[in-house]
Amino acid sequence: MPLAEMKDRTPVSLPRCDFHALPTVARHAVTRFTGPVTAAHNRGDGTRPGLAAVLETLAGNVFVKGIPAADPRAAFLAEEAAAHPHLPAVCPRLLWQAEAGGWCLAGHEFIDGRPADYGPDSRDLVAVLAALGELQEAALPAGTDIGTAERRWAAWAPEGTAHLFAGRTPLHADLAPDDVLVDADGRVRVTGWSRPTAGAPWIDPYLLALRMVEAGQGPGYAVTWVRRLASWRTADPKAVAAFAAAITRARRERADAEPAPERTAGARHAARLERFLAASPWALPSN
Repeated sequence: MPLAEMKDRTPVSLPRCDFHALPTVARHAVTRFTGPVTAAHNRGDGTRPGLAAVLETLAGNVFVKGIPAADPRAAFLAEEAAAHPHLPAVCPRLLWQAEAGGWCLAGHEFIDGRPADYGPDSRDLVAVLAALGELQEAALPAGTDIGTAERRWAAWAPEGTAHLFAGRTPLHADLAPDDVLVDADGRVRVTGWSRPTAGAPWIDPYLLALRMVEAGQGPGYAVTWVRRLASWRTADPKAVAAFAAAITRARRERADAEPAPERTAGARHAARLERFLAASPWALPSN
């Protein structure tokens, strides 16, 4: 099914699925790549739809994701596959893909690590920033079939500003702590590419600063960290301000539509960072 067509379809309700609950033909498609599966463990907090599991095999662990082929969110797996050849070593490798039993499936290199700490007194931030800097050296060739930042956030951007978000940098566009894993050697790997996006390189630093604010850091401290990245220092201040407004509006609308404490808090943090940037010219890029 063409990617554009899948994006236009209405999502169906899709709870978390266990590996052993997959159709037999889908499980067999996986084991053709992995060999016998000795154990399967769901990954994450259980809120993400479809299959997200670590499979134990005789050859080692592998992380497997899956979405029913009829669900439009299967398009995100196709986008992830399109982006992966252009991602640096700081990201886990895409090992294989399969479609069987009505499911789209993908196997990824398993990363054994703990979620990064973004909060006060964190010792992970130097490594997190190094990983993000490595990621920002990558570029997506023209024609790579993934979503773009100017389309993803257009509905919330101030009128006439969405084009300022455009670029060819592969954006993670989330950077939740459980997607930024620290291994036993202290190296950070950026996992969880559930919706890769092509856009301006300063967008991921902005979203990292927002994650740091969510973790209890002050906006000034968070921005001081991301200012170490060249992409932030050379960004258009008007573009960053427009993106801050878009994220605040998007989070506020989501919190209003589906009230929940974490969504209300998310909207509050986004507004706090936006206000700080508006009131602190030193914090914005100097370009």
